Amino acid sequence: MKHPRLIGFAVCLATLGLTACGQDSYRASTDTQRQSAPGYVNVPSKVDIVMAIDDTGSMKQAFDAINSQSLKFLQNLEATGWDYRFSVIPLVAPRNISQIAVSRYDGNFAPLNLWLSPYPGAKSNGFNMSVNPTMFRAAQAAGSAPLFSEWIPFGSSSSNDGTSEPGLANIGALLNGDSIKKNQLRPDSLLVVIPITDGQDTSGLSGCSSSDLSCSDWIHRSDGFIYPNPTKLQQGYTDAYNKILSTKGNANLIRMYSVTSSVNGPCISSDEVAKVGTRYADMAKAFAGTNFDLCSSPISTTLTSIQSQLSSVRLSMKTRFLIIDKAPNVSTIKVVVTRADGTVQNIAQDATNGWTFRDDLNDGVHGKGYGTVNTVEIQSGTTTIGMNSQTGYVIELHGSAILNGNDVPNVTYTAASVLIP
Repeated sequence: MKHPRLIGFAVCLATLGLTACGQDSYRASTDTQRQSAPGYVNVPSKVDIVMAIDDTGSMKQAFDAINSQSLKFLQNLEATGWDYRFSVIPLVAPRNISQIAVSRYDGNFAPLNLWLSPYPGAKSNGFNMSVNPTMFRAAQAAGSAPLFSEWIPFGSSSSNDGTSEPGLANIGALLNGDSIKKNQLRPDSLLVVIPITDGQDTSGLSGCSSSDLSCSDWIHRSDGFIYPNPTKLQQGYTDAYNKILSTKGNANLIRMYSVTSSVNGPCISSDEVAKVGTRYADMAKAFAGTNFDLCSSPISTTLTSIQSQLSSVRLSMKTRFLIIDKAPNVSTIKVVVTRADGTVQNIAQDATNGWTFRDDLNDGVHGKGYGTVNTVEIQSGTTTIGMNSQTGYVIELHGSAILNGNDVPNVTYTAASVLIP
């Protein structure tokens, strides 16, 4: 698989000026750096994916397809420019993760000479560039990198009685647990949750039997009809929503795509007793996602649809900052943008509808203009949320110059003169 890099090419021209004795010599270079808005295939937009798979016996016929197609899904994400981290959790029986599949933008690939730099000047050992090496896994053969294998074994849930499935509550709890929150989730990435189940969520119910007359989980009518306590179910749903939301603090940084049964009865096998997963579908809608039918659509088709929806999310992002890896002579900076419709624009140095060099930034080591910024933005009402943290020399775009979706910029500049002792 070909993996395009963020930097298209770099050309350096060095000149050495000979001066009189006692004066200094200087060296300058000219660089061309091609960068892209998140919608362009060369830019790795960050996404952390947690797939929650129904671990009860009724899903056994779907396990192999889910496992194989999920790996293809990840490979397709990387091929289209996503910097992903992926884990799998059981939906019914909570379990900490011990493996995280990552794209080649993860620094663990550097010792294998397979690392892809996500932006100019990035360091493979930089902050939050890598998962814990003990959890590092690849989604496909890549040198000596270990392959992801932490799938859900058939019937791994030992406590499920066919009526209890606190899936949404378990998702919320595991997302906030150390194994995922500290090891997988990045503060500047999009969180995607994919529950796959042929059951109905029962978060809010304690799990006691419907035959237990003392259990408040169930309402027993005088005519003998028994049904779940709607007050407890609503509270369980609300608690689960708030728990999932707390993972990122803003619903616009979360997407849920649920894959559930559309029927009560056989769904993926003739001996299955599936339940319509309305609560998962409602939660997916609450987090700006979609529900997919487990019964009628192959998992491969569903994952392709999810990838397409993620592409739409990425196209809605805006790029405000461009990163270059050398201190520039600001007067030589030129920014040219090719818009998604093919229009080519020369962007002027202008604080209203052009670019400016952020010389107000200074880390005390690299000089003016060097800092860490969230290069990508999404809008939440009147609030702008930053994503994709990057470090280097910063060019800021303003007004109509800001990049949308598939817009592609080229930045050329002459590096600032460097004193040669």
